[in-house]
Amino acid sequence: MKKTLFSSIIFTLFTAFLFAQTPAGYITIKNQSDFAQFSNSTKLQGVVQISGPGITSLAPLSNLEEVEGMFMITSTNITNLNGLQNLKKVTNLLSIANNQKLTDISQLNGLQNVGKRVKIDYNHALKKIEGLTSLTNVDGTVEISQNHGMTELKLEGLTAVTGSFNLYHNYKLTSVSIPALNAIGGNLDINNNPVLEDCCVFIPFLNGSSKLKGNLVLNGNKPKCATETAINNACKTSSGAISMNCTNSKTGAKITFMSKTGKTIQLKVDWDEGSTFSSAALNITNGKCVTCKRVGGLGRPHGKEAVYTIEQTNASKPVIIKWTSTGFCGNASITIPN
Repeated sequence: MKKTLFSSIIFTLFTAFLFAQTPAGYITIKNQSDFAQFSNSTKLQGVVQISGPGITSLAPLSNLEEVEGMFMITSTNITNLNGLQNLKKVTNLLSIANNQKLTDISQLNGLQNVGKRVKIDYNHALKKIEGLTSLTNVDGTVEISQNHGMTELKLEGLTAVTGSFNLYHNYKLTSVSIPALNAIGGNLDINNNPVLEDCCVFIPFLNGSSKLKGNLVLNGNKPKCATETAINNACKTSSGAISMNCTNSKTGAKITFMSKTGKTIQLKVDWDEGSTFSSAALNITNGKCVTCKRVGGLGRPHGKEAVYTIEQTNASKPVIIKWTSTGFCGNASITIPN
């Protein structure tokens, strides 16, 4: 009898332990007291809905590392996402919506991957989206919309989005930083951000140095961010190439602006000449060469083209790059806005 009772107790405790570690199903949390049964959980499965004015803190989820399914945080009274620092993965939807007191989501700095969709909208007190430095891939769509107080978007670790990247109806947005993003599998949709006029960050998707499978959709932004032509003009890339006016060159030597990501600028140098082109030929104001190898030469030993990487010194001032020859070519310069 004692042995049976002991076995029963062990089984009950073991089952409770498993449940504490990986609760599953449709999980609804409406009040702070509802968190108690999940405080030791490292993983939740199914649909996790945290919703309602009774939610003021996510601190009880400090052990949570993964949500296998959907994770929705909506219509709460939280001011930050403290408690989600250990969250690394959400396999389906991550939705942060309609949290009117939310001002800081940087506690998601450990989040690495989201499947299906990231949706951040209707959080009107949220002035900045930043701190998601570990998020590198979204296996679906990114949608950031209707955050009426947001002025700045930084997703500096994000490299790939397999779906669309949608940024719209953020009425105070003036700054977007996505320096590592080099592949979008759907559309790039930048719509109705009425004070957004610096769209130079999207240049790599216009010139093909980053991959955009779908369409670039622009509407309702400030004039400099209203059309592809406007972006190219504003970012000094309407003609792209700055001719070196080499009189004995059949192909025309040129420097082409490729992209500006943060303070890092990339230029493409085409130089099919018997003379050698190098960084010594460049006069750079407010910047310096980081990677600037030789190009051309008799027999073209250094190749005919190279990508030059230039680091901006003062982010609030433009970079001016001039090349002056003393021989058979003219002068040329390119100004890259801050």
